[in-house]
Amino acid sequence: MPVIERLTLIIDGNNLAHYLHYLPTGQVMSADEIFRLAVHLTHYAHQAQPAITIELCIDPLPPDVEVPLLPWVRCLVAPAYSSADDLLRERFRFHQHRGAGCVVITNDGEVREDIEEEGGECLLGYDFVRRSGHSPVFRQPGEFKAVSARRAPPPAKRPSELDWDRLLMAVMPAVERDTPQPEEGSIPQPCAYIPDDAADLGISAQSAVTAPLPIIEPAQPIYRLVFEAWPPETGLRFLLSSFCRAHQQDEDWQLYQSLAADEIRPSDLRDLANLLRQRCGSEPGFAQQGALMKRVRLALIGAEDFRLSLAGLIQKTGLNALGLKGRIGEKAAPWVEIIPPRP
Repeated sequence: MPVIERLTLIIDGNNLAHYLHYLPTGQVMSADEIFRLAVHLTHYAHQAQPAITIELCIDPLPPDVEVPLLPWVRCLVAPAYSSADDLLRERFRFHQHRGAGCVVITNDGEVREDIEEEGGECLLGYDFVRRSGHSPVFRQPGEFKAVSARRAPPPAKRPSELDWDRLLMAVMPAVERDTPQPEEGSIPQPCAYIPDDAADLGISAQSAVTAPLPIIEPAQPIYRLVFEAWPPETGLRFLLSSFCRAHQQDEDWQLYQSLAADEIRPSDLRDLANLLRQRCGSEPGFAQQGALMKRVRLALIGAEDFRLSLAGLIQKTGLNALGLKGRIGEKAAPWVEIIPPRP
């Protein structure tokens, strides 16, 4: 009997806890609140049909806080330089690339936009909770689209009504039809176009056949960070918040933080971006945190001359190439300049 892999619910723990327990905005979950939420989800997962596994994603916690170990629920804590939102995206992409079913449950609009853009399924925490209170009731996983899609039988293939062999013979030139075919078990030889003046050019038939064909890569646009078009206060706030917590204690970071809005110049933003690259650019996951445009800006900050091709952005941000180019074009202005490829 085939084993059916469990559906995984990737849950924004902070969202869900704030909704269920009415926590003040911005308050970090305590160890007791994490345990209480994990117990509720364990009871839910135990009775859920079909069977599920839950990954509860939590913002960074102090080193002395331990997360509970319970069946059917994995409590995952984001690293110090990241957040639960980044962890949600990371876990979604892990399951998505494996082809395993998963649903992301969060109220964060940017996270949902990224997940859905990459073909994933999201559910608002408000819709996941049927009833709040001391004994909350959650929606059964059988109602999720991901489950319905996996239960539906694959569409039957329509038999082809065309005789492709006859069609190919009709359009194939006579010289190709009369070309002797290699014997069974022999190694087919590559074909090559040999120009009429090959002898004059000093090209032998053998070299023409074996010479590798040049690889022509399609031209790509270049993306460049433009500090002059970046609103000074917004740019300063973004750059300062992108430093990891350890480097936010540096004297240089404190100096930039003390700048007033009317004192900030584009050169200050450029210098601060260089400092960010020197201090944090080599840290794991540097450009793979936050929503799309945050990742794009961090990837450009981590690049020489603050510019990258589309392929470079995909590699550094870890984002899916599908739709990335168009979304950057919609959201980049005015901080990112898009330089079209040369014809």
